[in-house]
Amino acid sequence: MTDSLRWAKFNAPLRFKFKHASANRTASSSIIVEAKLGQFIGYGEACPRSYVTSETEESVISFLRTHGEDWIKSINSIEALRKKIHTEKELINQNPAAFSALEIAFLDALAQEQKISIECLLGLRELNDNLHYSAIVGDSSPFKTRAQSLIYKLIGFRDFKVKIGADIERDKKRFQSLPRNIRLRVDANNLYNDPDECANHLKGLKQKIWAIEEPLQVGDADGQTQLARAMNARIILDESLINIDQLSPYQDPSLEWIANVRVSKCGGIIRSIDLARA
Repeated sequence: MTDSLRWAKFNAPLRFKFKHASANRTASSSIIVEAKLGQFIGYGEACPRSYVTSETEESVISFLRTHGEDWIKSINSIEALRKKIHTEKELINQNPAAFSALEIAFLDALAQEQKISIECLLGLRELNDNLHYSAIVGDSSPFKTRAQSLIYKLIGFRDFKVKIGADIERDKKRFQSLPRNIRLRVDANNLYNDPDECANHLKGLKQKIWAIEEPLQVGDADGQTQLARAMNARIILDESLINIDQLSPYQDPSLEWIANVRVSKCGGIIRSIDLARA
């Protein structure tokens, strides 16, 4: 049987419009990839976000058209996949979401071939049901923030991530409507240029915030350090940490940086594991 590669767009409407500082979405979109290795068929998904990796659905499809055939001819084992990931590091750095779909499809097919789980294929422990989830609240109106957060609390969520906006008075009303006794972190999606301005905004919310995700411009390690100390909070790195080469500015252990490791952003499962372990 010949090896082959196919892909298609997948769009799913959201029940509610989701808004934050970098985007405003009414639907979730992705690219589904099908990789056929012999008699085994694996599936992967790319979730390109232009404000994270500068990728779009069109750039993902272009990557698959340009490089897909070379990859599918090269991969016949997990060892071959790991080796090619290493040699094609720069290509993947430029197309992390696109490659993640390809890699996941390969892992799926290779695991089927060996009749094992992907965890076993990668030398990991099998998954269990002890997973922790957070409630995510977008930059919505005070009324909608209150309604969504109450529903989340009623169904058992205690860990909340809330997007912040540029209007401090609006945010005060939004955050006042949050339930009590929650563990709160915020996400600014690179809204601010100045750490002092960001700190003033966050202090004005009068909430206990344990972590702040991407408060400043991408890669502003000095500003993030200043803000972490001003707020006595941890900084979560998302857009500022896409690959392992970007770790070097975040070596101060006293600040306890947190890496937001996401497969599509980081260029696949294998690279995500390497980043998490670094």
